[in-house]
Amino acid sequence: MLYLKEANLEDIQKEYEYVTQLPEDENGFTNRHSGCSYEEFKEKVLPNYIDRAKGINLAPGHVPTTVYFLWDDDVIVGLFRIRHYLNEVLENGAGHIGFGIKKEFRGKGYASEGLRLTIEKAWSIIPEDEIYMSVNKDNQASLKTQLKNGAYIHHENDEEYFTRVKKNMLKIIDTSKEMMEVFTGSHFDLEKWKVYIDGYVKGAKDLCLQDLEECLRCGYTWEKDFLPVLDGVYANEEKRGELLRSFYQVTEGLEEKIIARFGKTVDVDIVLYLGLCNGAGWVTPVNGRMTILLGVEKILELDWCSIRNLNGLILHELGHVYQAQYGVLTRKLEALPEQFLWQLFTEGIAMCFEQELVGATEYFHQNDERWKTWCDEHLEQIKEDFAKDIHSMTKENQRYFGDWVQYEGKSDVGYYLGAKFVRKLMETVPFDELVQWDIAKVESAYRTFRSQRAVAE
Repeated sequence: MLYLKEANLEDIQKEYEYVTQLPEDENGFTNRHSGCSYEEFKEKVLPNYIDRAKGINLAPGHVPTTVYFLWDDDVIVGLFRIRHYLNEVLENGAGHIGFGIKKEFRGKGYASEGLRLTIEKAWSIIPEDEIYMSVNKDNQASLKTQLKNGAYIHHENDEEYFTRVKKNMLKIIDTSKEMMEVFTGSHFDLEKWKVYIDGYVKGAKDLCLQDLEECLRCGYTWEKDFLPVLDGVYANEEKRGELLRSFYQVTEGLEEKIIARFGKTVDVDIVLYLGLCNGAGWVTPVNGRMTILLGVEKILELDWCSIRNLNGLILHELGHVYQAQYGVLTRKLEALPEQFLWQLFTEGIAMCFEQELVGATEYFHQNDERWKTWCDEHLEQIKEDFAKDIHSMTKENQRYFGDWVQYEGKSDVGYYLGAKFVRKLMETVPFDELVQWDIAKVESAYRTFRSQRAVAE
């Protein structure tokens, strides 16, 4: 088991052995106590570690700093420091966090996991909105570790990269009370809606109106296709209540669940709002911030008010956001077969993200009327047909993605196949590595997956 433990007197022997065997300076990680005697470590070094964490006996220009040892069961494998706040020197230099892994333990994932644990602790200590770090340009392994844990390169000089980690935050925004202000009597009022959307979902008005205009240009009409759906929000009080209860249940403690499973959160707003029939679930930047827009009018129209339906809308879209923030979600692929295989992969990532949060690897929010049982029984056929269809597949004739298309009388079969594909990959590849895959790896892995028979057979 891997864990961080603050420097303490009880573990002094192992702490002494670890610290004194580290080099004085290696790849920018300094250790002034390399080779010191046990007496010096006991009487000066370790007490200084403990005092510095409390802000006691600090040298001029220094800030409170907590020293953590990274343990793998009963063996120390790394050392991590958290500086509690920045002064001018740290802001333009080492930053909040410094770390080092003993040479014999490198290349085993300790740095990445140790830094993840340290970043978690840092957010409860530092007052700044970003974590600052730095790394020597010739230490590409450390840079890769920082980037994998959500850092980005803020700037650089001839010798170092200066990286930062943004403080991610999942925000839940419920405008269900305010949205009822847009009705005059029982009828939707577009001008009142504009006031509401500007007041409670700033930046979404233009997105919604542009999407509406595109639909109208395609032949849809405001009076026939849109207004009845919007008026239905006011009329359907019972379904509104069911939707709100499901929304609260699905989103309660959601960020804690994500952190517990994946070790980090996602930086996104989840907004329950009244749109212009723009979609039940819509992931888009709003004012530069990733946002999941949940359109009440479309959710009610589709009768997606249950907990199962809301899981599908919210958790699935969060899976896409997670891949976008910690891997690569969108790739420029010219060939249609590559585009559809990439869609299969990314939908599979989102489905497995959803399953992980629900806590059931065989969970599918689409599963009603024996949908999953049928898919399980026909998995090999689905695999083969998808591989054959992909060479002639277009957006118009594809039959795998969306509840408006059907494969052998079943909708959303591509989501099932994608989940089975990614779930198989997760047997040997960590989820956080999968979200960074490129199309070449996906293509190779799908060929292998296609050749494998289901366990039940």
